[in-house]
Order: sequence, then C-alpha cells, then structure tokens
Amino acid sequence: MNCQLTNLSLCRLWFFFLICLHINVPLFSQTILKEGFVLNGDATYLSSEDRFRLTSSSPDLFGSIWHHRKVDLRKDFVVTANLNFGTNTDYGADGIAFVLQNQCLSAGGSGGGLGIDGVSPSLIVKFDTYENGGSGDLADDHIAIVKNGDLDLNSSNKLAGPVCAWSSCDNIETGQEYEVKIEWQASTKTLNVYFVSDLRASYKGDIIANIFNHDPYAYWGFTAATGLFTNEHTVQVTRMPDNSSQLNMTQLCKGESKEIDLPGFTSYSWTPNQRISNTSIHNPVVSPTTDMTYYVSYKDGCGIQLNDSIKVKVNPLPTITISGDSLLCFGDSTTLLAHGASTYRWNTGSTNATNTVHPTTSTLYTAIGKASGTGCLNEASLFVKVNSPIDTSLFNENQEVIKANEPDASYKWMKCVDGGTYVSQEKGTAQRFSIQEGGSYAVAITKNGCLDTSNCHFVPKNTLRIPNAFSPNGDGLNDVWLIDGIDSYPESKVRVFNRWGATVYNSSGGYREPWNGKDNGQFLSQSAYYYVIELKGSMDGTDRTESGSLVVIR
Repeated sequence: MNCQLTNLSLCRLWFFFLICLHINVPLFSQTILKEGFVLNGDATYLSSEDRFRLTSSSPDLFGSIWHHRKVDLRKDFVVTANLNFGTNTDYGADGIAFVLQNQCLSAGGSGGGLGIDGVSPSLIVKFDTYENGGSGDLADDHIAIVKNGDLDLNSSNKLAGPVCAWSSCDNIETGQEYEVKIEWQASTKTLNVYFVSDLRASYKGDIIANIFNHDPYAYWGFTAATGLFTNEHTVQVTRMPDNSSQLNMTQLCKGESKEIDLPGFTSYSWTPNQRISNTSIHNPVVSPTTDMTYYVSYKDGCGIQLNDSIKVKVNPLPTITISGDSLLCFGDSTTLLAHGASTYRWNTGSTNATNTVHPTTSTLYTAIGKASGTGCLNEASLFVKVNSPIDTSLFNENQEVIKANEPDASYKWMKCVDGGTYVSQEKGTAQRFSIQEGGSYAVAITKNGCLDTSNCHFVPKNTLRIPNAFSPNGDGLNDVWLIDGIDSYPESKVRVFNRWGATVYNSSGGYREPWNGKDNGQFLSQSAYYYVIELKGSMDGTDRTESGSLVVIR
C-alpha cells in the first residue's frame, strides 16, 4: 500500500538513501540451489514449502532468483508462479518483480526499486505494493510493465500500466498466494501479464531489437526488496519456460559431427579437448566416435562461473548389404535385395528393399538404408556387369559353308524344321558349318557364360554345277558347256569373255542352248576364258551371280 508516514519528506529521504546505498551493486553471494536458480542476497529456498523466500519482513533486504539458463526470446514461453506479498498492509513494501535481463546472475539491489532498479537492459513486470510519491505509482497495489531498470511510471521507460492487481483494486498483502502468469508470444511480439487468470497488462513491441540490442537471449527471474517498510516476499515457480538455451543430451550417427550450443554468456571452457572444433566458443562442433560427455564452464556478464555438461550418444551405422546377380547376359534382368535397415532408397529411385533392374550396360547400383529409431544412414553398392550382346547373324561364306558372325565363342549348329523348330542333335561346333544338304539352319552361341540362338537361315540346295572346261571337237563328248541346275533360274544371263575382255558368248532370258565354243559361227581357239552368270528367276529367292574361269580344249 501507499506510504502512510506523517512526514512524507522523511519517508522520501530515507527511501533515497537506501536506493543510493544498494542500487544495482552485486554485493551478495550467489548459490545455485533449486531447479537451476541462482540465489542472490537474502533469497533462500524453503525446502519444506518448495518455494523461494526473496525477503523476510525485515528492513533493508534484497533477494533475487535468476534461472541460470537464458530464455530464447525468438520463441514462445510461459512462466507461472505463486506470489505471496506478505501481511503488512498499511506499511508493507515493496512488492515483487518478474524480470528479463541479459546482464548477469547477480543483478539487482535493495531499496524501493523492487531489487531491480537501475539494471539495464531489462524488461520488468512489477507487482508493486508501495506508492512511491512522485513516481506515478497507484495508491493501490498495482501492476506495470517498464524497461531498463527505470521504475518511475512518469518516465518514457514505462511500457504498460499501471493497473490495479485486482480489477477491484483490493489489497494483495493478505498472506495468501496469488498465481501470476507471464506469457510471451514471439510471433506477435506480445507480453501478457495475468493475475489470478485475469489478463491485467499487455505490451506489444520488439523487445529483442528495442530493449536487448538484438540479443535474443535473456535471464529470467524474480526480485524483491524492502526498505524502511517491509514484508515477506515468497515465490513458488510452478511452470518453467520450455525454450531455455540449455544443453540436453544429443545423439548423432557415427562419422557425423554436430554443433552443441549454449549461447548468451561471455566466456567458455569445454573439456575434454577431444574431437571438438573449439573449446572456447559457445557453439563448438563435436564429432566423437563413441559416447562422450562434454563439460563446460562458462561465465556471465558479472563473472559468475557456472558449469554444465552434455552427453553425446554415438549411434552405430546400419550394416547394409545387397544380394543379387552381379553378372548378366545382355537383355536379362535381376532382382537386387538390400538387407540391414528398415527403409531404403536406391539410386534408381526405388524405395523398396527389393529392386528389379534391367540394365543394358554395366551399372553400379547403390542402396542407402536408414536404421529405425536412430535414423542413421549407411549405404552399399553392387556392380552389375552386363556382357555385350551376342551377334547371332549368319551369312553364306560360299555355296557349301555358313559362317556365324560372332567370333571366339562356342557354337552348336542345328537344323530347323517346321518353320523354326530346332532339331536338338548337334550338327557342328565350329564357327563355320559345312552344308551337306539344303535347308534352314540355326546356331546356339555361348560366350562369357551367355547363350543366344540365331534365327533360322535358309541355304538353297546345292544343285548348280558349273564345269570349268569342255572340248568342242565333235567327238560327241563334252562338245557343249552344260551347266547343271541352271534351268532353276529361267531368267539367267550368261556371258563369256576372252582374255582381252571381249565378249565371245552372251545369252539372256535363260540358258536354253548351251554354248558350243563358237563365236559368230567360228570355233574359238584353245584357251582360257572367263564367265559371269547372273542367276535370276528362282522360286526360292536364291538369285545371285556366279563367276569363274573356263578352259576350251581342242
């Protein structure tokens, strides 16, 4: 409540003296005691009540509790606490403040400034039970939001309020607990203050940029102080922020590295100096090969040393294997099967454990497997060699020999019957096959473990016989050049040339009258001649040209 002294000037003089004596001077010891809070000044932890007493009801006291883990103001958070303002109603002072500040864990001092006067930069929600004359305070117990350690509600550092703590402006120095909730909404940059579930004050603004000079990390805690007038002030924190900058156990996969980060402090010393990028920064990168605990000593802006640790768990990589054929014949397929993980991704795009592939060239197949639970990745590869395709083309080397075009292989020649059915008996095993009779033939070719079979290849019956000599001497024997089988080519053209290339015989439209060795009715002399026979008009499609030498004997 407001100051009730008859001599108000004396009240203000005493108040001013206390401020000058204690403002923002960290003369108190610090102890980390409960839930990570650093206790300053007269603050104590009442274990039987599970609460902090910031001050007892004695003059000139100061107490604060600061959580040693800073909150990240880029994220939402909520703090709830039960506050007890004591029982001194008429001459009770001064109240409790919820504070965000990024100076250190010993910030604050005693006096009418709620233990936080002069601490800058800071954002303060004050639950004030004392009217400081000339400072814009309400006579009733009230709430206001201010910044930078300036609790004068007439200054430009006032952000919201003052408003009565209760909407009815009732007294809160009743010895009872009152639940307060501090809610920060990062997306809208809004701070809401609730008193017993009633929204009493709000401030909207970019506190990171405009108050904390673009530093997103801030200590949070509660402060209280007494001067000439006193009250017992206690705090029971019932909900902690869930966005604190803290070290939590982390894990990585073997062979990976990871950043561990504890921002917002002034100096760091990490141990052990093993597989860590830098031991004196807030965010070193670690890459242990086995489970390891890293320890850090760090200091705040006032030189208070704190200690923390983080366990880094190293998860093993899954052992991935691939089964399947590693040698394929051209045109074949194989089904590859990955083992050792829960999910897979192949370089073909498949996400199944099985992967049927149809390579046309030698190909490296890779499967990346992910282990369940840890999410660790590993990979395996299988090189599948594809043999070159076998050339199954055939050609007639001459009238009596068929040749397979594929060299350096094993061959099995077969006779084709009934339009393409292979007779199983072996006909030959060489690249060349001598024809004993006309018909269709195929060959099965094996090379590098691969087998392929040619199409059936038709070979005409070998009925054409071209003599290489005859004797037109009138003795009735071999007097004409008889070509057996040429009647199967009724449109043939036969020409004979002497050694100088002159035509001595020419027939077209068939070879109906065999040549008698004459040219223009005169017998030719004994000599060697040359022929070209264009075989045409066959019924089996075996038209072709034959050529060679011929001797006329006298």
